[in-house]
Amino acid sequence: MKKSRNRKFIGWISLFLAIGFFCLQMVFLLVQHRFQVEYVDDRLFYFINIVCVVSS
Repeated sequence: MKKSRNRKFIGWISLFLAIGFFCLQMVFLLVQHRFQVEYVDDRLFYFINIVCVVSS
């Protein structure tokens, strides 16, 4: 029973992380469009997307 509860908790945390990183990317796209801001490192965009996919 405890194992099932922990698995469910980790699943919810992973879902919220995926949603949070997705929202982070959307906010960045809006900021980039308005203020011509870029990532410090071009690989950061891919890293955030990988974290979104792995978390979901």
